[in-house]
Amino acid sequence: MTFKNEEFTKDGEIVAKLSISGKIVRLHLALDPNDPTLPFERYNQFSLAEKPSYKDVPFTVKIRSELLFRRCKELIRIVAEIKKLTKNESYQKQDFTSI
Repeated sequence: MTFKNEEFTKDGEIVAKLSISGKIVRLHLALDPNDPTLPFERYNQFSLAEKPSYKDVPFTVKIRSELLFRRCKELIRIVAEIKKLTKNESYQKQDFTSI
């Protein structure tokens, strides 16, 4: 976790980032925003590839609604398939607010 965002990595490679700006959550994924083979036309994505801190995760979506949140789950599944991510079966939920 950094001051600006939360990074998600696999084997040292950044797979996704989450950032918050005011009331808007931004999802940054390791996908090409201009790839014609993926169904991106309904996400209203944009590229942040020109910024050095987002060059590994240029695909950016502003999550402003419940509908877009559900659609972003689909994008996360696409990234998981491409990057061959697996579910951590030993994961246990923990409430860090009580610490």
